Amino acid sequence: MLGERMYLRVLVVRGKLDETEWQVFVRDAVAAIGMTPAYSQTRHDYPANGKGGNGLQVYQPITESFIALETWPDFNGAYLIVCSCKPFSAQPLHALLARYGLQFERAVDTDVGFDA
Repeated sequence: MLGERMYLRVLVVRGKLDETEWQVFVRDAVAAIGMTPAYSQTRHDYPANGKGGNGLQVYQPITESFIALETWPDFNGAYLIVCSCKPFSAQPLHALLARYGLQFERAVDTDVGFDA
């Protein structure tokens, strides 16, 4: 039932893509894990107001919650954050990373249950 569980997976990724490729990557990540896009993708550049490093944030609402990507080209990497009320496998994301020439470094997984 909606709201009883939340699945969160953060992948640390190594590699660089250009801004357009990152946006397409996020779209492909949504499809790879069988989620449904909701609304348009948004993007934000860093630094913001002179603060933060150089990077790009891509945010894609999905009907199951959201996917966000933060890139840090100065550090040759990115964080891919998937938050969903629907369980999902990360295996398709690993295949997608390889297809884009990116390397999986590590992941943090959390499965949170909420009391009704």
